[in-house]
Amino acid sequence: MYLKTKLLITVIFIILLINCYGQEKTETPTTHSLPQYSLDIELKRDYTLLIKEKIQSCNNSDSVWQEIILSCPPAFYAQYFSLQKCAVQYGNQTETIQPRINKSMLICTLPQKIEPGQEFTILIDFNITLPEIDPGGLPPVGNFGRGEKVIQVGDFYATLTPYLQDRGFLQWEYVTVGDPVVYTPADYEITIKAPEDLVIAAAGCTGSDRGIWTYSHKGIRSFAFLASKEYAIHEAEILGIPIKSYYLKGLERAGKDACVVAKKALALYSRIYGPYPYHELIIAQNAYLGAMEYSALCTESNIAYQYYKGESRSFFVYVIAHEIAHQWWYSAVGNDQVHAPWLDEAMAIYSEYLYYQEYHPADLDWWWEVKVVKRNPDPHAYLDATIYTYPSTKLYIKNVYGTAGKFMRDLHSVVGDKAFKAFLLDYQKKFKDKLATKQDFFDTLREHTKADLTPLQKYFKDSF
Repeated sequence: MYLKTKLLITVIFIILLINCYGQEKTETPTTHSLPQYSLDIELKRDYTLLIKEKIQSCNNSDSVWQEIILSCPPAFYAQYFSLQKCAVQYGNQTETIQPRINKSMLICTLPQKIEPGQEFTILIDFNITLPEIDPGGLPPVGNFGRGEKVIQVGDFYATLTPYLQDRGFLQWEYVTVGDPVVYTPADYEITIKAPEDLVIAAAGCTGSDRGIWTYSHKGIRSFAFLASKEYAIHEAEILGIPIKSYYLKGLERAGKDACVVAKKALALYSRIYGPYPYHELIIAQNAYLGAMEYSALCTESNIAYQYYKGESRSFFVYVIAHEIAHQWWYSAVGNDQVHAPWLDEAMAIYSEYLYYQEYHPADLDWWWEVKVVKRNPDPHAYLDATIYTYPSTKLYIKNVYGTAGKFMRDLHSVVGDKAFKAFLLDYQKKFKDKLATKQDFFDTLREHTKADLTPLQKYFKDSF
């Protein structure tokens, strides 16, 4: 009897162990731990946006908060931004606050402290007048604005800046170079009221009816939308992922081929980097020279569409391959794009290289000449530079992207193909939904190779 009882207890213990530890653990934060953003947006015919925003969050730190920092990029463009109201709610109590605006930072001194574990809500109403977009412009100028046929609205709302236990809320100086923003994952509910003749291009659509568009997202890093009377739509699918291509009427070839490039990129990157992080992919022709990534949405260069003739050796092909790569490197695996922009751009630029290597090997040397050699980056342009190093986005792209292409190809060669791809897969898995750092990058790399990395030091000012 004693032996039977002991055996039964042992079996029960084993079953409990299997139930507790047998399931694969995930790095993804639980949804309730994420900030909740609600955006009520009215897009008027005079190109103004009336925005009512609610941010619900919790002090998940060990510190007491007397102040909260919001990043609000349109506040930098004071002539286009008008703050109407800002308030904070603690439970059922609402108190008006007057944020101090420091370029793009809204510094909110709180009437009451927020204790660790305490929930709170920020209410902020503001208006934006969409400026005209330079058709030959580059990000971030023009990320929100109006072109001849397309309205593009990105980096347009307020977000909590990342909170670090040893530093508090991050602050940075917004400049018109590169990507002067840092986002953390959040849940979103969005309503857009727009003129009925506009087609809205955005990810996460849950419904549209007579100019009212609704969107819902869980755990994304950023939301953006575009709008046009002239949009046509082409649809495709791969790996169970629906793809929608929004393009201006008359450019059907480019609109359809955007889906062709996207299908190839999704197949390749999913194999190398891990599963695509979202339930859909939206690609939309924009109104300027540049292109821009947001979660599940890529805005693609208007000029690339205008000049596309169906050839693989084109800006159109490699820019789409680049922006789709950002769905893994920027959106899934985040980084400080202000102080360490190379972490996502190196991955995205080298994704272009891998794309051409896989699908257009005869064009690989052409791609290298156009994207790296002809850019002729400054040999002293270290990758671990900030966006403040460069006076313009044009010089930023030349040096960061060009140097990153050389670094990534050398890295691939030094560690070998097997270790390189194992590293990429592991790095993505470890830092999904987080903000990765240079230290994280190289620590993870060293877990997959014993190769001498000294030849790569020339790309960095500080040692790794």
